[in-house]
Amino acid sequence: MGIVKEKIRNNSKLSPAFLFFPLCITPILSAEKSRIETYFLRFSKTSSGKRPVGLLPPSQSLFRCFETSVAFSPPHWYNNCTHQVHDLERGAAVPGQPAGREVSMVTLNDIAAKLGISKSTVSKGLNNASDVSEELRLKILETAAELGYSGRRGPKKLCILVENMGYQDPNQFGYDFVAGFQEMARSEGFAVDVVPLTEEYQRGTTYQQFMSHGGWRGAFVLGFSLLDPWMEEFRTAPIPTVLYDNCIKENPYMASVSCNNAGGLLAAVRHLCGLGHRRIGLLCGPLESYVLKERYSAYCGALEECGLPVDPELIGMGYYVAESTRKYLPKLIERGATAILCSDDSRAVAAYTECYDRRLNIPKDVSIVGFDDQPIAAYMTPPLTTVRQDRLALGKCGYYALSCLLNSVEIDSIHLRAPLIVRGSTGPARGQDQVLTPQSKEEPLDANGM
Repeated sequence: MGIVKEKIRNNSKLSPAFLFFPLCITPILSAEKSRIETYFLRFSKTSSGKRPVGLLPPSQSLFRCFETSVAFSPPHWYNNCTHQVHDLERGAAVPGQPAGREVSMVTLNDIAAKLGISKSTVSKGLNNASDVSEELRLKILETAAELGYSGRRGPKKLCILVENMGYQDPNQFGYDFVAGFQEMARSEGFAVDVVPLTEEYQRGTTYQQFMSHGGWRGAFVLGFSLLDPWMEEFRTAPIPTVLYDNCIKENPYMASVSCNNAGGLLAAVRHLCGLGHRRIGLLCGPLESYVLKERYSAYCGALEECGLPVDPELIGMGYYVAESTRKYLPKLIERGATAILCSDDSRAVAAYTECYDRRLNIPKDVSIVGFDDQPIAAYMTPPLTTVRQDRLALGKCGYYALSCLLNSVEIDSIHLRAPLIVRGSTGPARGQDQVLTPQSKEEPLDANGM
């Protein structure tokens, strides 16, 4: 029995790994006390049955971010697997080729032959030489991406692509994602570039050209919405890529990491029901991102599971946080909401501001629940009850998932538990016969109506 030694932050133990084969998807780790909830490998079907496409031997160090001890005994067919685990120093599985098979590295000669030009011209185009035209350079980059050329003989480089998310300051939402990923990657000898992006930039170049030009072996993607131009390309791009709070099921080169949104919101609704709340509203952004769609569905599912109706009049959606909260919060209160769930902590902060301006006491008049547990949450007045995302751990899992893909392991998704952190912003529901009429007031009051 192989033993993978790991260090775990909470000193918890994982039960022995187990295998079963429904729907050709097998859970590998069953976490009894760990934050890890799900971890999937895709399976391929052979004449003798189903087997993992790219199962790593226990000696590999890819389980490091789980920080625990895992006992794993390979099944009887393991030693006969035909997959090839590639050492990154010798050249990992080539993008564009089926993962889990022995593949040959694409060379400059292959690109030159495809385009009918010299090897030296290809090299110049890949390195932005001034004597190669922009048109030819783009053709070289496109062909390199098409053939799966990755330039892996160069430096070991990964990138983190960030959009719509601050990451440079410890108080910003993306900071811990970056820190967790970099900590894991650098311990494995990778350099990590953090690249801020915009939709406009994505319209000017393809994802494959961008990655080939930068010489990155894989990417961790933060903050993309469903409207981003590269989201469509992610469906077919043969580049190891891990998405945070997004999901591309059909591409084996894509994996995802996220927290369990459904579990977190169910815990929040159950908590509010236990305090007597029956009219629970939702303040949410527009459903233009995968995660907001997931949280909206989780909110509806949690109400139904607790025997409460989904009332469209208790749901307020808007793109601009302050403006939409100012518009919808008083309407939800007037329609009888005694508690309001917010799709993120920023929206909860805006809800506090509106309650402050309208003489609404938190939690006496209305209970507020956020999502994310950003650093400010514990220092609000009253402290905010919120669903926690462990962003440092999610960053580490982002590297772990990407490392799996680089080693031909077709990992699908990793979900971390999202515990409810109960603080002072939730309390017993006010009487249903108590009608509130929120009003603005020139002289500001604190969030407790004092």
